[in-house]
Amino acid sequence: MTMEAPARLRLARREAGDVLVLEVTGDLVLGEECRLLQEEMYGVFGAEYSKVLLNLSQLRRVDSSGIGVLLAAKTSALRRNVQLKVCSVPPFVAGLLDRARLTSILEVYEEEAAALATYV
Repeated sequence: MTMEAPARLRLARREAGDVLVLEVTGDLVLGEECRLLQEEMYGVFGAEYSKVLLNLSQLRRVDSSGIGVLLAAKTSALRRNVQLKVCSVPPFVAGLLDRARLTSILEVYEEEAAALATYV
């Protein structure tokens, strides 16, 4: 299933074993884009998925609101006993997360295969 905000953000779901991989493409910025990801995450957490991986390899741009949505998703996942991890973060986003000391909180992995191998 694919969801889109007008030309700036696209979300695509696929499964890798028992892990739901959510591919994020485009801009994760204040407005419709952040709302779209937030709604998708709450929908995923309300479903039967207990393992979710956000693949950000195609993320072009992110602002503080986008970072906030990622943190809110992690908090919501913890409350619902969902293992949420992030992978394939573009260098500009990785730098932001590293400077804000959020890499370990969000459980960021360089590659999807490495992240998938950590699910129990």
